[in-house]
Amino acid sequence: MRDGNAEGKTKPSDSAKNREGLGTRYYPVVERRQKKNEGPGHRPMTSRNRRRAKQAEEKRQSSRVQWLKTIGGFVIGAIFGLYVVHLFVALLPGPKIAVQIGGLKVTSGNATGCTVYQFMVATDEPIEYAYWKIQFASKITGFQVGFPQEAETAATGRTNLQAWEVGRDAKGECALVQAAVNNTSDIQVSAVGNMLAASVTKLASKSTIMGLAVTSDSESTVNPSPQMYSEGAYEYSNLGQTVRKPLHFENRGVTTTK
Repeated sequence: MRDGNAEGKTKPSDSAKNREGLGTRYYPVVERRQKKNEGPGHRPMTSRNRRRAKQAEEKRQSSRVQWLKTIGGFVIGAIFGLYVVHLFVALLPGPKIAVQIGGLKVTSGNATGCTVYQFMVATDEPIEYAYWKIQFASKITGFQVGFPQEAETAATGRTNLQAWEVGRDAKGECALVQAAVNNTSDIQVSAVGNMLAASVTKLASKSTIMGLAVTSDSESTVNPSPQMYSEGAYEYSNLGQTVRKPLHFENRGVTTTK
């Protein structure tokens, strides 16, 4: 016959009774999470290790700074070197170009009231490019620019021939009737108002360009009539460098026919 109190139940053991009688407490277990960079045998970083890590970081920073300084010094040195080379080449002897300008005022005949300006551009050595602008006191009514007739003699060497005739056209304006200038040469020329502009490329040594401009003393696109103005520059190559220098102008003034 089974005990009624024990039916359907498990009889607690003596050890369980003892634990209940003593009031056993259960303490939670706190686990320390392992950092990503910590291995199974990781030890906390000491002050000595921290100093070593700091020194290693400082060394890496110093290496990066030194690398940047090296690159920066190389770039600055390259730029400075190019500038110094260009400046040095510009100081070396090179082609010399002179521009001479002179005028002749006509006071008799059909061309009375007209002034003819003649200019000459000459170089002693080859150049790559040249341009010039000349502003006259009166309006330009006719012009021609090109290479003149040349001759080489034992007595005088190379000489240039320039001949021209000025008169008036059908409209009564001052005009060049004829001129001994090759007007079909590879020279870009334009004239608007009082200003004449010209440019040329690849001139050989001992080249000479001559030009004529006819103006009307009674006409000017600028009021009051301006003074003569000129500007220009030329370029040449030396030691692989392109050198640019200003043109030198020599104004011989205006004379009057007798």
